[in-house]
Amino acid sequence: MWIVGAGGHAWRWNGLAWVRTAGESGLADLTAVWGGGGDDVWAAGVKGTLLRWTADGWSSVASGSAANLRSLWVAPGGDTLWAVGDEAASVQRAGDATRNSPPALRGQFVGVWGSAPDDVWAVHDAGVARWNGDSWAAVAGPPGQDLRAIWGAGRDDVWIVGGGGSVARWRGSGWSPVESGTTAHLGVVWGSAADAVWAAGEGGAVIRWDGARWSSRASPTASTITSLWGPGGDQVWAATGGDSVLHWDGARWTVIPVGLDPGGAVALCTLVFGDAPDDVLVACDEDVPPGGVTSSLLVARWDGARWTPISRQAPTVALATRAGGPADRWLLASAGRVTRWNGSEWKPSPTGAPWDLFGIWGSAGGDLWAVGLGGMILRRTP
Repeated sequence: MWIVGAGGHAWRWNGLAWVRTAGESGLADLTAVWGGGGDDVWAAGVKGTLLRWTADGWSSVASGSAANLRSLWVAPGGDTLWAVGDEAASVQRAGDATRNSPPALRGQFVGVWGSAPDDVWAVHDAGVARWNGDSWAAVAGPPGQDLRAIWGAGRDDVWIVGGGGSVARWRGSGWSPVESGTTAHLGVVWGSAADAVWAAGEGGAVIRWDGARWSSRASPTASTITSLWGPGGDQVWAATGGDSVLHWDGARWTVIPVGLDPGGAVALCTLVFGDAPDDVLVACDEDVPPGGVTSSLLVARWDGARWTPISRQAPTVALATRAGGPADRWLLASAGRVTRWNGSEWKPSPTGAPWDLFGIWGSAGGDLWAVGLGGMILRRTP
């Protein structure tokens, strides 16, 4: 076990006490540490500081970045390392080669989507960045838009939605605005096919793209819709931040109460995801009345007829999800917490991230990306 901190100090637990180790960073503050076990530990810090601990002690590794590095992740085996930090700094080390991806955008990433491991998009509150398999680069976004979410049907068919009902489409060479028919702020976009794309947001606004135009699918709620997902066809589920979710059956919306706790807890359900019509999951913050037990994050499963709780976690707030099959589901929560469902229980998957993560996407081969505050971009390789 390791602790790092100000002045380049690092301490190691030897089983009985904390022992300070001599570093190579001078007075550079260290802000992140990652150990894979034994004598192979990495630390990162301000001004691009990157250190490695082996049996011979600490040694400096050139990161190629001058940004403050805030978080580290090392793949099992130690051959791949990612460090991210301020102003969207991203450093990747594969084997003995270190590459620095120049800051693509500054501030807060709110969503991520990709068509392949070498084609990943990250949407920022003021722009867009794209990964080409080697590095991130800023891509000119739709002008004058408050960008909120991204989804695509393919490499050259990508949608972005945002404030004031703004919608734009990427067709291979640039973004083109598309009339949405609404002025409501849109914060969610998702689709099951190129001609079945849905977007939703404030005031319960829901619109659908049929391949030619956007049209309204008026919902029975005035709450902000925070999540959309469907198993295909014309079935869609929507979460609204309340104790019910909405289901579209192809012709109309139905309000389906979650209603899981007879003890009085209110399930504030903000995320819906799944893998099949009878395998739908919802993530809810259980807000317990005063005097009750500590609130928790609840995940429940719809089997086609009813909701059943499958897990409760320590107090936290769900921010993003991804379903990759019944035994490969991911849940992002506040303060950089990530857990993975292995088919029977949720297991923590430490990221070292200090801030909230708002978006996650993964390829069929298990390559995962997560984005969030501070221009943070994290990658998990198979």
